[in-house]
Amino acid sequence: MGQTAYTRWPLPGHADAHWWSRPYGETLEDLEVDLQGTAPFVTTDILCGCLCTDDKPLTRDEVWSWTVNRRLQGLLAVTLATRGELLILTAHCQQQACSQPMDLPLRIRDFLQSDDPLQVDVQSEGDQAVEIRLPTGNDQRAWLQEGHFSPDQMLERLIREPLNTTLSAEWFENIEAALMVADPLTILEIETLCPECGATNHLPVDLEHECLNSLAAEQPRLFDEIHQLASAYHWSEAEILAIPVERRRHYLRRVMEAWQ
Repeated sequence: MGQTAYTRWPLPGHADAHWWSRPYGETLEDLEVDLQGTAPFVTTDILCGCLCTDDKPLTRDEVWSWTVNRRLQGLLAVTLATRGELLILTAHCQQQACSQPMDLPLRIRDFLQSDDPLQVDVQSEGDQAVEIRLPTGNDQRAWLQEGHFSPDQMLERLIREPLNTTLSAEWFENIEAALMVADPLTILEIETLCPECGATNHLPVDLEHECLNSLAAEQPRLFDEIHQLASAYHWSEAEILAIPVERRRHYLRRVMEAWQ
């Protein structure tokens, strides 16, 4: 696994399998990730760069083919390896009379999912079964590249077999409910009390967005490290990033001590 520390994260649905995740913000590839890009593309870049299995690296096609749930599990693994156990969210009290900012610490391992279903089965009023596959990264990419889809069009894309009947509004609601049960982290709501006024808040949380925001702070830090070491030792960017992380940090401490 090279010159950096890796963190183990179980794969959903596979008790004995796991990924190894390295911290984001340590390599030349990390500098090349466009963190201002669209979330699914940034997530794919980060997962391909920071995750691996015991026997092989991950390919982009493989990562795009994962369900949205599995992609989020991978991103949580990278966030844990990079930022530690807690993900700190900042929100405001929903009570208009209060609106005070509050920190919401989330324990990343609490969002580990043991299951990674690929489809759900929904029964219609006429007892017709419908197989709905769970959305994947490829679906996200298609929806972004092909334009705006209505919720009905998105669901129709996920139906495995053509239907002999038109989906009713109630049936669509049943399908959406089944998808939410199978993938509860995509639409997540956290209940918490405001420390200022004591009011109960129900806060929507986009875990992918929050993980990417947390990781975004690592790229400027890496630029700063390179600048400091290049200024002190006149090494190139490639030479600096070829140094194992712990040795690099040792040189940085020596530079900071010399500047004090």
